[in-house]
Amino acid sequence: MQQNIMTCPACHKKIAIEAHDCPHCGQPIDDALRSQVRENQRIEAEKKRLEAKRSRWALLAIFILGMGWIYFQEPTAQDRAASLRRDAVPKCSSAIEAQAPYGFEWETLALEFIPRFPYVEHLVSDENTILLKGSTNIKALLFKNAFGVMVPMEYSCLYDTNCAQ
Repeated sequence: MQQNIMTCPACHKKIAIEAHDCPHCGQPIDDALRSQVRENQRIEAEKKRLEAKRSRWALLAIFILGMGWIYFQEPTAQDRAASLRRDAVPKCSSAIEAQAPYGFEWETLALEFIPRFPYVEHLVSDENTILLKGSTNIKALLFKNAFGVMVPMEYSCLYDTNCAQ
């Protein structure tokens, strides 16, 4: 409700709170009625302010609870696989690169964001070991042979998640 408007007690139309008489029906408006209307308007405004404050606190509490739930929830299988790949790829890459006595080169046949080990699978016999496999169709590992020729190689790596090797 607007602070400078009230309802006429006789005709129930809106009038200015400072009016001494209703411009619609001529009903006189006394000071006691004006004071009561102002007090009611002040109380309503205070209620709205408190309600808005409670709503802000409720939204903040919901936000904090939601962030806490996200932070403390169990990682998904996809999160665990991404984490394992992040840990395993540098170690497997260096182990495979060490097998090239004459040199090596990683050649990207597609876009650069494709990982060196696009295929990751858990071994059925041992759930703590994952097999990372590369493919010459997607990202080639080229080994230099004794004649200086770069030869594409298929590559794979067994990674023990317990020992991180």
